[in-house]
Amino acid sequence: MGLFDIFKPKKPLIESRKIRLIELEAWLETQKKDIQEKEKNFYSLIKNRVSNVINFLEENQRILEKVNLNEKKIEEKIRLVVKENLYYYSVNLRRLIENLKDLNNEEPSNNLIEKINTLFFNFEKKSHMNFEKATFLIGKEMEAVKLTIDNFFKDLKNIIDENKDILEKSKIISLADNKVSELNNIKKTKQEIINNIEEDKKKVADSEDNINQITKNITKLKKSKEYLEERKKQADFEFKKQEIKRTFYALKNLIDFKSLASIFHSDEKKMRKIKEYADDFEQSIQFPEILLEMMKEASLETQVFSEKIKKLLESKKQLDSINPESYQIQENNIKDLENEIKRLTSHIISFNESRLREMRKQDRFDELENKLISEIKTNLEKINVELTI
Repeated sequence: MGLFDIFKPKKPLIESRKIRLIELEAWLETQKKDIQEKEKNFYSLIKNRVSNVINFLEENQRILEKVNLNEKKIEEKIRLVVKENLYYYSVNLRRLIENLKDLNNEEPSNNLIEKINTLFFNFEKKSHMNFEKATFLIGKEMEAVKLTIDNFFKDLKNIIDENKDILEKSKIISLADNKVSELNNIKKTKQEIINNIEEDKKKVADSEDNINQITKNITKLKKSKEYLEERKKQADFEFKKQEIKRTFYALKNLIDFKSLASIFHSDEKKMRKIKEYADDFEQSIQFPEILLEMMKEASLETQVFSEKIKKLLESKKQLDSINPESYQIQENNIKDLENEIKRLTSHIISFNESRLREMRKQDRFDELENKLISEIKTNLEKINVELTI
């Protein structure tokens, strides 16, 4: 037998009340305590009826066990069929009684009626054919069991009818309470998201402040006396470096390598040296003795050239002794600061992307929150409770 259709309200509830969302959780707690007490009385009545039906069914069971089929004047074949079906009917009835006892010993729950329905449904399903075949000879005793069950369900229906308002309200309050728990979880997650967004905003602001400060420091460094002196020294160094290169080039042009080659063309060793001087004069002239010796043999002017070479090599030696990086200390500091700006800018991009992702998550949880609130409002309207924001 089905009993759940009787939970549907047949008339509007009298209670009408407005509850603010901020008050909802406390109001639900009050309602749950009130319902718990009323449900306790309801379940007490149900368990009392279950105890009664157990007693009646046990009495029915004893009567069925005392039935003597040998007294019945029927064919033996029929007697055996009835006896077998009576046996299995009794087994199923005994199992039903034991299951009802177990159920009655359990702590009552909101699915108690469903469990009762299930037990009797399974009993009827398993014993129906046995009932039909056994009732042929022992209809009175079998009908007594059926009457006991029918009376039990009539009593059960009456109890449920009398308590349908509290049962319906219990379902609604329980559902609302579950959704409030979901809502609280969503709010907690949303707050975490908001905190993440604020944290990302703070990180962006801190990075931007650092960039502004670093930019000011760079400007200050570029205007400093040390930096300007370094720039001047570096410019002087580069000028001298280029001047020496030009001098090397000018000296090279003073040498007639073609004449030297025509003179020493038969001397393979000297020709190789001439080629080295011609191809890489600046590097090869570091050791000018061989060139000067060949120029002297070729009757070329060497005195002035030798003095210029000596002076130029001395200047180059002095320039090479200078470490150009010593003129770039402030410049390197500025590059380090500029690299820090690049790093912070990259972090700002990352923080902004993270904030955008969190904002999208916030939008999704806003939708979930609004949906849950709407569901709670719709649910509470069934008991004439209006939820306001």
